[in-house]
Amino acid sequence: MWSPALVCVVGEGGARQYRVGHEVVDQFLEFVAARARPNTVKAYAHDLKVFFTVVAKEPVEVTGRYARAGLPPRTPRAPTRSSPKGFSCQSLFLTRA
Repeated sequence: MWSPALVCVVGEGGARQYRVGHEVVDQFLEFVAARARPNTVKAYAHDLKVFFTVVAKEPVEVTGRYARAGLPPRTPRAPTRSSPKGFSCQSLFLTRA
């Protein structure tokens, strides 16, 4: 069973690549990196790591119903993130995968 882990790899010239540890997800992050700003890629990598940790499934097993269901509410101690952005990330991943 795959266990997501967010890793930042710094290449030559200081370019950062974010990985979550699954070929399908990492390819999606490369797709996003070619079109988005670095902070967006970092946020997407984080959102996908959290998403796949919660659903506990392989990326190829995940369907749109998982994205529509969203993530459980955050505890008061957890940092706040905009849920529309997280939903957007999950939806885009599921349409590209």
